Amino acid sequence: MDNGESYNEIENVRHSSFVSSRYDILKRFKSISELKHLRTFLTLHKGNEGKYPNTHFLSYDVLHRMLPKFKFLRVLSLYHYAISELPKTIGDLKLLRHLNLSWSHITKLPNTVAALYNLETLILYQCIYLDELPAEIKNLIALHELDLAYTERLQEMPSRISSLTKLHKLSKFIVSKGDKHRIRELQGLTRLRGKLSIYGLENVHNVHDVRIANLKGKEGLDGYSFDLEQRVL
Repeated sequence: MDNGESYNEIENVRHSSFVSSRYDILKRFKSISELKHLRTFLTLHKGNEGKYPNTHFLSYDVLHRMLPKFKFLRVLSLYHYAISELPKTIGDLKLLRHLNLSWSHITKLPNTVAALYNLETLILYQCIYLDELPAEIKNLIALHELDLAYTERLQEMPSRISSLTKLHKLSKFIVSKGDKHRIRELQGLTRLRGKLSIYGLENVHNVHDVRIANLKGKEGLDGYSFDLEQRVL
């Protein structure tokens, strides 16, 4: 195969998956770094999921310079990388539908994530350092799944979460102090399925608010649990 044919084959690549190594730098992704039409950037991880601290690192150049170039990305998985933040340019990936940050060191998401109007799945599973969700998350009107399981530092939900009417999966909902009526927002989330854990029930002052949430009327839920408090790491 001549160099021209080899180059054309790389140009036509739309999906990339790889097993993360301890230190992933730009040089590792040289073959795909200039692809204009990449649809999938998928991290795979070998090892014990339950092992912390994370030992896999992604360089600044990959996260802040390479990934924002992939304007046609539909799937972005940074699973198990010890990254604490996303670049603000994440909001430029307008076609993104699936974002997986599970087991990362993310502490908060940039406000620009609200520009991802096509995002259907946001996975923050086991992001044990996550302590804040952006208020603008209510703009992700296409969102079907918001996985917040095992995010013990997260102590409150942004207002108007009820705007996410297409949500099928919401693993966790928090009623924080001073938001005694927040549980009412569950009323509009009629498509919920699976299991839902509700934290901070002690902050609900009126049982009528729980009735308004209409948990029993959400037939897709397999079950729900109430926890008076959660442990903060």
